[in-house]
Amino acid sequence: MSRSIIAWPKFHTKDKHCCIRQIHKPCPELTSEILRLFALDPHDNGMLEATGVGKDEMAAYRFSTLSEPGGALFVAEQFNRLDALLFMAPDLMLSAVLGHHFWSIRQLVVSASAPRATVAALLDTAMKRLNVPLDCIIARVPARDWPAVRGLQEQGFEAVDSEVISVLPCEPREIGNPSGTNLTPIRRVHLSKAADLIRRCAGFLHVPSSVQIRASQVTRLYECLLASYVVESNAGGLVAETKEGKLIGFITYKTNNRLDEFTRPRLASLYFSGIHPDFRHNGLNESLHKKTISALYAHSVDFILARTSVTRPEAVGKFELMKSLGCRSFSSELIFQRWLTS
Repeated sequence: MSRSIIAWPKFHTKDKHCCIRQIHKPCPELTSEILRLFALDPHDNGMLEATGVGKDEMAAYRFSTLSEPGGALFVAEQFNRLDALLFMAPDLMLSAVLGHHFWSIRQLVVSASAPRATVAALLDTAMKRLNVPLDCIIARVPARDWPAVRGLQEQGFEAVDSEVISVLPCEPREIGNPSGTNLTPIRRVHLSKAADLIRRCAGFLHVPSSVQIRASQVTRLYECLLASYVVESNAGGLVAETKEGKLIGFITYKTNNRLDEFTRPRLASLYFSGIHPDFRHNGLNESLHKKTISALYAHSVDFILARTSVTRPEAVGKFELMKSLGCRSFSSELIFQRWLTS
């Protein structure tokens, strides 16, 4: 079976028949193997059952993400069968704002038949063979994916956060604005008002932790993220202002246009939100979420996905709010990071 690969000596695990290769562009035979591996991945089942997306459609979507510019794909093979896959890509916004070279593990899939050392071998080969500046690697993996979790830990990755993933049917909601506030779509004019509020809400989104990262850089990262929801065509958000024009809350979302190419149920994701501490107990956050859900329903979204930290105290209120809105949790993920520079 031919392979489109980078040629270097095979990296063998303890099983002499298993080898690691880097792939530039999968040939048809390897494409079939990758699609098979994705379709057999049990860690997609909760989301697929909750939304009605088919396994083959999700496999085709996941395969399409392997074309991300600048990414690196590594596979583990045994007897011409694909046992595992690792896909990494540079995180350009984190790198630009935080001043370090960040890469993220976008896909890490392991078959039930893979030798125990497969994930560690994939990671070890990737870190040795990537000929790029690399300071920190971030990975999100299902909490119950024991081979992935064990392999990351064996390679020195540290678990730094845990998130619950929930799904919410998208349907119109009754909305009541708290007295004295206006809820409007986010626009460029709001960005200049957001810095103070972002500083007060910096615990709601995971940011790589290190003494090398300053608080001012984290604030700047939030500002850049918020700005991206204004300019990206598949993103948006709402802001809450007092009648005097003070920004006191925001919420952001994205639709998954790439997934729309493969399946009918249309999905969107709620990303990060923030409420000024003086307005956190008057129903403002609930109103922002309900109005966002209604707006996405008007744009033919069928289901909304949400991630909520279970380790950061600031996110506990959001978790309870999502449950009250009808969100059903179907999975949890662990966030790992490994710093390669001191």
